[in-house]
Amino acid sequence: MALDHLIWKNDIYKAVLKPDAAQLGSQADPVECRLSRWLKEGGGKRHMAGNGPSDRISVPHQAFHQSGMAVLDALKRSNVTEVKSRLLKMEQSSEQLMGHMRSLSETIANGR
Repeated sequence: MALDHLIWKNDIYKAVLKPDAAQLGSQADPVECRLSRWLKEGGGKRHMAGNGPSDRISVPHQAFHQSGMAVLDALKRSNVTEVKSRLLKMEQSSEQLMGHMRSLSETIANGR
C-alpha cells in the first residue's frame, strides 16, 4: 500500500517533468485507493478499529491525495509557483503518512 502511494507520487513528478507523457492511475481518489479500502474494509478495519495510528493516517492521507491533484490542476493552468507549493505540501503529507504507516505496521507487528 505504501508502494502504491510512492508510485502515484512518482507519477505526479513525471507529469510535472513531462506533461504530455503523464498517465495517472486510480490512486487519485483517497477513498478508492488500496490503503483506504484496507483501513475501512480489510485487515485494517479488523485489526485496528479505534486504534490511534489507524485513525491518524486519514488526515495526511487525504492531504497527500488532494495535494497531488492540486499539483496537476496548477500544472494545467501553467501556474509554476503553485505547482511548487503543492509539491511541497504533497511531500510533507507523504512524510507524515509514511510515519503513521510505520507506526501502524509496528502496532500490528506487536499484536496491539
